[in-house]
Amino acid sequence: MNRQQVNSQKSTLVSLAAISLSSVEAKATEWLWKNWLPLGKLVLFAGEGGTGKTNIAMSIASTISTGGSFPDGAKCEVPGKVLIYSSEDSVHDSIKPRIMSYNGDDSNIMVMQGCYDQHGRIKPFNLDEIDKLYRYAEANPDLRLIIFDPIVSLLKKDMNQANYVRQTLEPLLMFAEKFNCTILCITHLSKAKRDISLLDRIIGSQAFTALARVVLATTKIQSSGECYFSKLKSNVDELQNINLAYQIDTVLVGDDIETSTTKWGEPIEGHIDDFLIEKGGLTRLTQREKAEQIILEKLTLQSPISSKEMEAWYLAQGISKSTAERVAAGTDMIKREKCGDIWYWSLKE
Repeated sequence: MNRQQVNSQKSTLVSLAAISLSSVEAKATEWLWKNWLPLGKLVLFAGEGGTGKTNIAMSIASTISTGGSFPDGAKCEVPGKVLIYSSEDSVHDSIKPRIMSYNGDDSNIMVMQGCYDQHGRIKPFNLDEIDKLYRYAEANPDLRLIIFDPIVSLLKKDMNQANYVRQTLEPLLMFAEKFNCTILCITHLSKAKRDISLLDRIIGSQAFTALARVVLATTKIQSSGECYFSKLKSNVDELQNINLAYQIDTVLVGDDIETSTTKWGEPIEGHIDDFLIEKGGLTRLTQREKAEQIILEKLTLQSPISSKEMEAWYLAQGISKSTAERVAAGTDMIKREKCGDIWYWSLKE
């Protein structure tokens, strides 16, 4: 290879992948499930424990596998294959029976057990090996949905680090767009707190909700046992405040195998947070109570912290200095002490 060829190869390796907008065809958003699951996008699906997140995901997978109707009555216009990667549920006694309860076409639903290593052993899948996912999609052009349950199983480091979460998940966004399939990432909500919206209760870095084009959630009103499936965010259409009521029932499938399934109720209009307030599942805090909650959460993550750094942080959160001072003086969980010439905030042990 001569010098000119080497330089040409180097130029190719470092060149940008850019296209002219004149060559791009504008098109409307395509939907796997109208208003809920856009094709070619990453969707985050969060929920409290015990609200049937995986059950609902299996219901969606079954509908796509058969071209049936979704819980709101919308017809699946682009049926096809579904790929499931679950690090928590058994294929035999959890995933398969649930698919059976929804009459899914199991020939169109594949469960990824992991990847083979050089010794032929199965190891957990991670996004460093996304090239294997590319090859699978190329061999299955009718792939419509990939479910990662939970998405944190793909993360090797701290899920609270925004830059790391972005760098890890961005290849999935590119994959979804290239193959025009939906990536459904299942995650958890933190425990219910007063005056904290469902969107703010999604665990991990805010990069999860920022990267997702649509964010879905399940929640349960403890006093009544009512469950709701809601859309919390959308970057691809107008956020329609429609919530689908449901309940989890037990059914028998196959040879008297007991499993759980989702029974859907009527759609309910209104923002889910407002609905939770009305039902007693969410209450409003005073300004001081809200400031105390935010400050305690900060100190749980970082303690001790210098007073100068703490002041800059709480002012950025919209908490006044006088309110922060009242919080520090009014709770027995916070202590402020001087070390040398510097004052520090910390949690009492």
